[in-house]
Amino acid sequence: MVEATAEPPAGQERVPTPAPAERGEPAKLISERGPLEDAIRLKLAQPLAPGDPAPKRDGYPYVAPLRELCVEVVAQNFVRDPRAIREPGLLDAKCVKKIVDVLPSDLPLELAGELVADEDYWQRRAEGRWEPPLETVDHGRSWKQLYFERNLQEAIEAHVAKASTSEEDEDPARDALRRLLAFSKRWARSLKIVHAPGAVDLAALFECTAGSLVSLDLKYIARDVRDNYDGANTLGMRLGCARALAKALEEHAETLTHLGLSQNSIDDAKLEPLAEGLATNASVTSLDLSKNKIGCDGARVLARVLAKDACVVSRLDLGDNEIGASGANALAKAVAASASLTYLSLRLNPKIGDEAGAAVLDAVTESGGTSMRELDVSACGLGPKSARALARLLRNNRTLRRIDASGNETLGAGDAGRAIADAVCGLNDAVLEFDVRGSGFGEGDVARITDKTLDNAEAEEEREGEREDSDLGGRILRVDWLQDIAQS
Repeated sequence: MVEATAEPPAGQERVPTPAPAERGEPAKLISERGPLEDAIRLKLAQPLAPGDPAPKRDGYPYVAPLRELCVEVVAQNFVRDPRAIREPGLLDAKCVKKIVDVLPSDLPLELAGELVADEDYWQRRAEGRWEPPLETVDHGRSWKQLYFERNLQEAIEAHVAKASTSEEDEDPARDALRRLLAFSKRWARSLKIVHAPGAVDLAALFECTAGSLVSLDLKYIARDVRDNYDGANTLGMRLGCARALAKALEEHAETLTHLGLSQNSIDDAKLEPLAEGLATNASVTSLDLSKNKIGCDGARVLARVLAKDACVVSRLDLGDNEIGASGANALAKAVAASASLTYLSLRLNPKIGDEAGAAVLDAVTESGGTSMRELDVSACGLGPKSARALARLLRNNRTLRRIDASGNETLGAGDAGRAIADAVCGLNDAVLEFDVRGSGFGEGDVARITDKTLDNAEAEEEREGEREDSDLGGRILRVDWLQDIAQS
């Protein structure tokens, strides 16, 4: 069979055919230098070393290595035949990595989720779908987790529940969402959902993600104002949503540790069922109820939950609500009884006032075994009584690290500012940050407080460094001891 020779490109001279080699002489690819010789030498003269990158596919002519062609074929047909990754040991790790590097970024989610663990693939897939910036810090520092969480959030937010649909009625969209929830639970740990009121099927959300969901932030905002949200357009959580969430907290939230419900127009009536759900929940340690409409009745309901021995809430944010003196007094008793609370924010509740503010500060002081680390009582209407209580707290408490008492105009007036500064500069080496801006403190007292807290922070850093060095030394000693035993 005679093979036809390809004509050279236009303007290209034909390369003379090399004469047959004499007996005993090695055959040559090209006997005389021609216009293609440099390209041929570049592409075909030497095989690639194991560590060399594959050559670029440009120039003329180009012959792709067989291994490279096989990798591409496997990647292109991965949906039909995923054995290259599904069956461990079928191919070596380097070959598998090359296949994953050229896999299409639009593989079916079920297939990619089950078989592809490579972070580079999920980064490529995420960056091809969403606009930057994309950060993995809030997603377990994992691109795969980021992808599944963002994908699940969008699916939940895009779903519009049918008002008249019951569990028995057919609803393909609902069923598809539940399947996605159940499949994604292995990689989705944290969700931040912004949706219209009543649109999130909380029962399905918690049932399908039971045993995996760790953090949930819910914000009920109308779809058409999400991008231009200014805080005034919120529609808020409905009472039915609050009851559904409470039931979910009781039955399907054993792994949930953070619950964020900020900016949801939660009032005392809606907080009551939520508090009932929290009372039986043994997992939520961080609760954000800031920027709502919680008043004194709601604060008292929440205080009863916090005072229980079984309560595990350690971080509580009640900032920017409508809590008054009686609510703050109830919370003060709960603070005194709580052994788990490490962070409390009551900021921007000016109705608390001086007397109730002093009660909160005294509660922290009097709870001898308190674990409180951070306290925010900024803009709470604190005055002279609170100043004396704060000075007592600073003299006696050795656990508080950060205090925000800013925005209380008369807190540091007169001799109160000096008394508080004296308490900070005395034997208290624990406070690392103390904000008293806008609270009537003199410049000298502010300077003393600032210098002392900076000294405390530097000393804390030195102690941390010493502890790290001690831990490292202990590990080295243990290794040396084990080596000595092995040699003996």
